Amino acid sequence: MAQPELLLVEDDAVVARSVVRALRSVPYEVSCAATLAEARRRLDARVYRALVLDLGLPDGHGLELARELRLGGRPMPIVVYSGQIDRAAARAIAELRAIALPKPATGDALRRALTRATALEGAGRTPTAHAC
Repeated sequence: MAQPELLLVEDDAVVARSVVRALRSVPYEVSCAATLAEARRRLDARVYRALVLDLGLPDGHGLELARELRLGGRPMPIVVYSGQIDRAAARAIAELRAIALPKPATGDALRRALTRATALEGAGRTPTAHAC
């Protein structure tokens, strides 16, 4: 039986490979997108169980995609994994029922953030692999 799939939206190939390695121990198969446009195409083509999202992408800001998912009623745990998390971004991330995780982070921190995002989405509260 196939594992549930996680979508990683990250434009830096080195970071993407690192995240894939870090998530080997969680029950997800990882697919990657390097742009918002590619992420949207992938999200239209299949159902993902979770999203790990960078903010600074070549074709826009990652929070655009998170907002689209929330406004479109597509429930999914979201971890925003970025080096661009300032106060305003942290507030927006919390309002979107997502977990903020500043880069760089250890694999353990990434796995814990994904677990917290999954619990948060399941509770409906506002908070706080493949090679790519």
